[in-house]
This record gives sequence, structure tokens and C-alpha cells, in this order.
Amino acid sequence: MSLIARATNVTLHPKAEWPVIAAEPASPGGLYAGYVAPLAALGPIALFIGLSIVGVGIPFVGMYRVPFFSGIAQAVISFALTLLGVFIMALIAGALAPVFDGQRNGLAALKLVAYSLTPAFIAGLLGIIPPLAALELFGALWALYVFAVGAPAVLGIPKDKAIVYTLACATCAIIVGFGASLSVGAVIGGIGVANAIGRGIAGVAGGRSSGSSASDEQTKAVLSTIVGSAMGGSDKDREQAQQMVNAVASAAAAAAPSPTPRDSNRSVPS
Repeated sequence: MSLIARATNVTLHPKAEWPVIAAEPASPGGLYAGYVAPLAALGPIALFIGLSIVGVGIPFVGMYRVPFFSGIAQAVISFALTLLGVFIMALIAGALAPVFDGQRNGLAALKLVAYSLTPAFIAGLLGIIPPLAALELFGALWALYVFAVGAPAVLGIPKDKAIVYTLACATCAIIVGFGASLSVGAVIGGIGVANAIGRGIAGVAGGRSSGSSASDEQTKAVLSTIVGSAMGGSDKDREQAQQMVNAVASAAAAAAPSPTPRDSNRSVPS
């Protein structure tokens, strides 16, 4: 099935599509390369166009556009961290499934998260017009509905517990993202549960916390392990994951604004 057909079906007809998805063979690498990555790129690309090309109108200031290379850096970081956020959400979904009488199956949990986030990924296109970005919230809410519909088919969650399970997963994801954001003081724009997690991890990868360099390296090692496992788990996958995390950390550090006089630099409200 084509990506467009699958995205359409899972968004508009989730009840009919989830049993098909549950029966399909899959692998983490295949899910990421064939589905998650293409759709996850929509939001960052739209965000770059909206902030760096279209611009944001600020009262009494005029049109503000994020510098071109800063916009690209932000888009790349947002994309990488969204991929990582999907995997972390899958870990949460898999860990909570047995609590709600479901199956603890890592691949099935990744399927559930990857496909249920389709409406949120598509809604990311609204970022092309910055004032409409707030409407991405509706995409995130629809993603929760799709998640609740898919939980019984993919993870065997009883239907009468699907909504509570969904809310528990969403709450844990938000707590993880919010807690990490507080500890490192870094927030990357976006709406939805995946981006909430991504914002938290962004600060860790960007090295903007007050902890020691040894702690930063340990954090990068953990992130590399998670991404490497998502990519397949081989030594080559882990090596590539390490390179990606290092690149994200360097890009985040380079993109982090340095203190400047108020009159000489204006920032875009988040």
C-alpha cells in the first residue's frame, strides 16, 4: 500500500485500517524509512517556510523572518527529535500496555504510535502560515482518537480500557517532555505529544543544561542507544545513531541564541 493511501485510510477510516496494519509484517527500520520519516518531515519543512520565508507579523514591529540558516538548523533538529520522540512514545505505549491488560510488544507499540500520529504529522503543514499553526492542536487531538481506536487491534487493549490507556500514554509522554524541558530550559516549537517530547530532548541534545560535560556525554550515549535500536540495532546502526546525535547536538548548540542587547536582536514569540 502506498504511503498516501495508508495515511488517508488511517486518518479517515481508522476502524477499518487498524486490523490490516496489525496483521502486516513490519520492522522498525521499515516503519521509519517508509512511513514515519516522510511524514515527520512535513512539519519541519512547513515550519521553515513559515518562519524563514513567509515570516511572522509582530504588532508595532512589522514582519519578522527567522534567519535562513537558523531556520534550516531548527527544521533539521525538529525532524531528528521527532523521529526520536516517536520511539520514546512507543516505549511508553509498550510499557503501559500490560497495565491495561494488553500485550507488551515493542514492534506493535511502534506501529501504534507511528500510524496514529499521522493526523498530527499532516497538520504540521499548517506551519507554512504561522498564524494557523495553533490549529495543529486539532491534528494532535485526532491522533489521540486514532490511537484509542488502534490500541485494541494492535496491542490487545480491551475496548473498555482503550480511552483510559490512551490518556495514560499521552499524560506520561507530556510529563516526560515537560520534565526534560524544565531541566534543560530548551523548547523547540511545535504542537502535539510527539513535539512535546521532542522539545524536552532538544535541550538535552543541545547541551544547554547546567550539568557536567560527563553528564552530557552520558545523555548522548542513551539517545544514541535508543535511536540505534529504532534503526535496527546492529553495530552499524548504533554508529550511525551516534553520529546523528552528535550532529544534532552540534547544530542545536550552534543555533542556540547568544545573549545580545535588546535593541539589536528580536526573537519570535514561541
